[in-house]
Order: sequence, then structure tokens, then C-alpha cells
Amino acid sequence: MPMLTLLHTRSRQVIVAGLACALSLSACAPARDQTDQVAQADPASAKQQAPKTAQPPSPATAQPEYAITTSKTMPEQAPLDLGLSDADYWDDPFKTRLELENQLLDDEASVLVIGAPKLASFQQRETLPLVVLRVGQQDAMARLPFRRTALVVAVELTTNTTYANLAVIEDIVEPPVYDGPPLEGMSGEAWLIDLRKQLELPWARGDLLVSVIMRDTMTHRVRVGLRKGGYEDPAVAEYLAQADGEPKPAQIWPAPLAKDDGRGLPTYREHADSPAIPAQAGISLAVPRVVPRSQHMRAVVRGSFRLPSLARHRAPADADHTVTVPITLVLTGSDIAAPFVFPLVVPSYDAVKPDGGSEVTGYFSVDLQQLGNLDAIDQTYFIYAFSGEVVTGPAPMALVTR
Repeated sequence: MPMLTLLHTRSRQVIVAGLACALSLSACAPARDQTDQVAQADPASAKQQAPKTAQPPSPATAQPEYAITTSKTMPEQAPLDLGLSDADYWDDPFKTRLELENQLLDDEASVLVIGAPKLASFQQRETLPLVVLRVGQQDAMARLPFRRTALVVAVELTTNTTYANLAVIEDIVEPPVYDGPPLEGMSGEAWLIDLRKQLELPWARGDLLVSVIMRDTMTHRVRVGLRKGGYEDPAVAEYLAQADGEPKPAQIWPAPLAKDDGRGLPTYREHADSPAIPAQAGISLAVPRVVPRSQHMRAVVRGSFRLPSLARHRAPADADHTVTVPITLVLTGSDIAAPFVFPLVVPSYDAVKPDGGSEVTGYFSVDLQQLGNLDAIDQTYFIYAFSGEVVTGPAPMALVTR
């Protein structure tokens, strides 16, 4: 499926077609849950309050100022109905685009809406289309171009695996972001994205929750079922349901210290700076709002959670924890949008039901700098946390040179 974008203003309409992902994806390939990674170090520095005659605090002792971000329910109801059938997403994905966009332009309404088929057959289809319609003030759209800033994120619910990547990857030299005088009027654009290709999705049975992120804005989520299609054998359905519940223990990642007493990093014990465990299903993040860049920079994110457990993630009987919970951190930058994706595998020590379904709680603290070497440039990162149907964010964290 070619990547297709339609750009529309009141004065003119341009159609541009380009092949998505024609570049090698080695530099920006989507990340998935992986459990055999590395361990971390200890917390970060912040502004010092010491007298002028005092020595500045070392990175190991300086205390950052944390901002707390809690989960919110992201709607699955689109702000407007694209009016497309499942077949239209493959056969005529822009069938209703001009009618909808012209109405939005007349109303001077700003909208970012996505749509995808409710069901897709992995045996009969080769692509998984996502339609994006964006309408807004021309000046704002020019200064925040979709092709440079948009991410697409999909959570596969059966395995609780999160996939994320740039929404657009093209083999062209991108023009610089507009930085001229204010532009007047409204504008619109539409994009057709192949989720299978952009996210390198396993082409097999699954249930996806899909969204688009642009810096500190996240769209509603759309639900897509991947199925074989055709005849559905009830015996096969029963077999697959049992297979989904079979234990598939995952290693904690990043691996904890040999003695996890909550003082080192990474840690999965409560820390003085840990946010309170959510009262309802969710994830809470404590993120340093500003992190000075330095040779010994650390960017410690602390989290707590209350999340459903899956039977497949039960721990072995001889483990000191009862279950693991995948929590994936997705970071996108204000200047470089290509995401950092950190697929944490976090333990819980709560009692669980043998067949899964229990809500479990726990904590985690990780140093993002050691996980991903974030300090290439001064910029603000927007941090999102995904686990199943739960999402938290954005939590902003600015890296600055002082």
C-alpha cells in the first residue's frame, strides 16, 4: 500500500504520493516487548539551592523536582464518523474526505481523527489501513507538520505488546518546519497509513488498540480485530482460548539488582519519590520536569500501577514475584519525533488467581538515560505509558544545557 497524503487549503489542492518505509527501517524500526536487556544506575540531578560558597551537589545526591501524571480514559468514539465501511478502507479510503473536510473548514473546526476497519483477515488481506483526517488553522498545521511529528501506536491486547513508530517514513528530503510570518486561514490533510508495514505487526490473530500521537496530543483509539476470516471452527476457537492462557513467563526487564531494596536502579520496590498506587486501574508516573544535560546525566522515572494480570504472565512457582505486567514507555521529542520505546516487564508481588484476571499492583523506577541515551540535543520529551487498555501521558520532561 503506497503512503498517500492529500493536502487541502481554501486556495488549492495538491495530491502527493510517496512510498512509505522506502528507507531502511534500521534507524527507526518499531520496538516491541523484549525481556533480555540491561540493568540501570541511580537518580538524577536538578537545580541546586545551596549557598554560593557550598559545593554543588553531585548527580548521585541532587534531588529532581517530579511532576505526577496519572491515567486517563482515552475515548474510542471518534470526534466525527468517517462514514467508511470496512471494505472502503482498502477500496476507497478517501471516499468521504472532501465532504467532511469542507464542512469542517466552513465551521473553522480543528480535528484530528483516525479510522480503521473493525475486522481484517490476515489470510485475505496484505495490508492494514489507517485513515487520518486532520483539519485546523493553517499556521498551526504548518508549524507542527504531521509527516515530521506523528507517531502511530498499537497495543495488541492478547499478549499486551505495544508497537510504536513514526507514522510517516519516506525516501525524500523533508522541507524544514515552517518558521515564517503567521499564516491565515484553515487547512486540511488526509493520510493513508499501512499499520502492518509501519509497525511490522505480526500478521496473525490478535486484537489491536490503535492511536496517533503528535507531541502532547493523542487521538481517540480505534479497535481492530485480526482474524483468519471465512469459516470459524468452534473447536479451534476453544483451543486458541486455552493456548492464550498457558503460562509464558517473561523475564523482568530491565533486570533488577541482585538485592532489590528500593535504593538502587532499576528497582521494583516503593521509593520515597514513587507516586501513590492508583485507586482504580491505571498507571501513575513521577517524571522530572527539567533535567540538566551533563556527562553523568540521569533521567529517573518512577511509576506505580494497578493493572489486570494475564494468566500467560504468571511467574514460575520458585520466583519471588507472582506475575509480570508489561508496561511500555513511549517517548517522542519536541524536535526529533522518532520514538524511544522501552518495553518494561514489571513484577507484582500480589496474590493472583490461577486463571488470571486479578488486578495487581506494584512499583518501578528506571533511568531512561541508561535505557536509551536521550541526551543528543536539548528538547522536551513527552512520555506515554501503555499497558493493555490503559494509557498514561503525556508527561513532559525537558533536557536542557545549563
